[in-house]
Amino acid sequence: MSKLDALIFSTENLYETLSYRPI
Repeated sequence: MSKLDALIFSTENLYETLSYRPI
């Protein structure tokens, strides 16, 4: 997995986590 793929994967996980717990 390239660095770009890892970055996108991490960003999607972060977005999903924030969506679960809206501030």
